[in-house]
Amino acid sequence: MSSFTKKSRLTFNWSFIIGLFILFSIFSCKDKAGVTAIDSKDTEITLIIKNPVPLYNNPNFSKTLIEVNCKIKDNRNNPTETNPFTIVTHVNRNKDVTWNVVFEKPSDDNDYKAEILFVEKKDDCNASASEPDFFDAKILPRNGAGNNVKRKVKDVPEIVGKNYTYRILFSITKKADSITRYYSIDPELKGNN
Repeated sequence: MSSFTKKSRLTFNWSFIIGLFILFSIFSCKDKAGVTAIDSKDTEITLIIKNPVPLYNNPNFSKTLIEVNCKIKDNRNNPTETNPFTIVTHVNRNKDVTWNVVFEKPSDDNDYKAEILFVEKKDDCNASASEPDFFDAKILPRNGAGNNVKRKVKDVPEIVGKNYTYRILFSITKKADSITRYYSIDPELKGNN
């Protein structure tokens, strides 16, 4: 084996080891509470209706129907469209969380209207009675005539590292006949400093 080949392998091995060390360092950065440290800022969660027609035409919706026709994303740790039932969005204490809904195709706005009606904490039979709420109310109504829900996360250390399962109740109305259908999804939040 030539000295050039040995030197290339040695350089590659060190580069590989250094790369692994950097990745390990990045992904193992944890704060004292065991949560990944992220910037403290407001959070925006967007429900995206990919196709309102099958949702509207099936008022007795199923989880699969919603998974196919709706996605969700946020401006934090889920910037790309994700399954609305598996997303976990990071939120910070004393920062706002805003939920809104949009159609993927703006032309759908001509025939349908989508609204978030409210966000509510989903009761968990196994949850401890002392488990902290992330917000000042269990049910968070939309903002007046607006099409979103906005609320500030409580400034309490007990939420750090905890998950908060909630329900988004949203509706789709067909403008031609003014009939409204109702749907819900159950994503999660994770508390951070």
